[in-house]
Amino acid sequence: MYRKTLMLALAACLFGALPGLWAVRAQIENPAANLVLFVQGGNLWVWDVASGESQPITLNTHIEGVALSPAGGLVAMRDWSPISYDAWERSGGIGGGPLPSDIVVVNYVTLEPGMTIAAQPDDASFFVDGVPDSAILRSDPTWSPDGASVAWTELHYPSLSPESNRLVMYTFATGETRVVTTNLPDMMGVPQPLQVKWGEGGLALRVTLFDEASITYPEQILVYDTDGNLRAQTVVSEDEGALADYQWITWNDAPYVGIQFGDGHWELLDPATGNRQPAPAAPQLYGTVFPDDSLGLRVSRDAQSGSYWNSFTWTATTPDGQPGSSLPITSAPGSVALAADGQRIAYTNDHGGLSVWQNGQAIDMPGTLVVDAYAPVLWGPNGWRIAAAGNGDAPQDACATTLPPRLQPGVQAQVIPGTSANNLRADPGAGAASLGQIDPGAAFTVLDGPLCAGGMYWYQVDYNGTVGWTAEGDAAAYWIEPLPAS
Repeated sequence: MYRKTLMLALAACLFGALPGLWAVRAQIENPAANLVLFVQGGNLWVWDVASGESQPITLNTHIEGVALSPAGGLVAMRDWSPISYDAWERSGGIGGGPLPSDIVVVNYVTLEPGMTIAAQPDDASFFVDGVPDSAILRSDPTWSPDGASVAWTELHYPSLSPESNRLVMYTFATGETRVVTTNLPDMMGVPQPLQVKWGEGGLALRVTLFDEASITYPEQILVYDTDGNLRAQTVVSEDEGALADYQWITWNDAPYVGIQFGDGHWELLDPATGNRQPAPAAPQLYGTVFPDDSLGLRVSRDAQSGSYWNSFTWTATTPDGQPGSSLPITSAPGSVALAADGQRIAYTNDHGGLSVWQNGQAIDMPGTLVVDAYAPVLWGPNGWRIAAAGNGDAPQDACATTLPPRLQPGVQAQVIPGTSANNLRADPGAGAASLGQIDPGAAFTVLDGPLCAGGMYWYQVDYNGTVGWTAEGDAAAYWIEPLPAS
């Protein structure tokens, strides 16, 4: 099933114990710098950008979740357990929820040994005639920020007992598997383990609840520390909008849980206080190896689109904070990844394969057929951040006297009725090429911004299919506004 297995000592030597500059140099100089990972037909594949060749890392597997180690070189993944494969072959197909799974770690550079760090109990059974079911369902894995541990949630099937609904972590140095906390909330609907993401602020879990009083399905975010203490929590009601995704985000050198709503706007949950606030700007996906030299990728979504998976718009900000051109990417976050150098982008394209964007050009990867538009794509170590002042998001000195920005990516806006038409330009700035005008009362979608240029805040917008930049106002008056609720 696995082509080779993981040598823990070798992995720790190569990727877990490289200090300082050597760790950085190793990431860029070793072959991992050109290796793009993706899931195809249930198997984990690697595509070498330099050679143009692709090959499977696993064979005859059913990979359902992958996570790249913070230093690169290792990948943790969730795969069906042997008892699930056996049950599938006996029955010809199983539906109704997740199947029993294991957590496996693979060195995708050397293809040295894959190792199962979370397997089924010896007495596990699933869909065996005359034998009661007894197995463990697991979530996708997530790495600790220092790369020393992997965590996941799990749930016993079919008992679904509270004590089996738990958060678990494995530490490589000791080989210890430890239960962090138990009695996690039950997921509404089909029984399944909770999604978990590990960041500097702790382990963030997401759960869908059911409110009997209002007959609604709010979502809850819980943040635990590694000792199992609940640090923060928040509930997102249906009235606030659908919760599309959540990510650990760095802002002002502090970790926050970024909550993305279906209309594209973001809010931040402070794990230290439990307070929630609107994000001051759209987060950027960036390469964590060379953060100061990395592009910043911002994503917005057309909430009116009939398809979730191809409704996204991506733009790049240069390392010095200058806005770049829109990218030819419509994939959801998770299917877009930056290389370790922070300058190249891999993503699922609109015709079922993978592409790499570099030097302003998109190049299709031959032989990479990705069945699902939401298939995970991994390249270099990536993270999310809200850029500091001067890096294209936060207010700059040139706009110190300008009226404060009121819009953010994902919202609908309009030119204030009864005023003059607003110019639409190719780039931020009054001297940029004109693309036309937006009439008073005309509505448009905000894709990016705000960016300060020439003493005004500018937003990238989509106006009747034309994408360009328009100014919000000056020191005396606003020219555009959020579209009033109908």
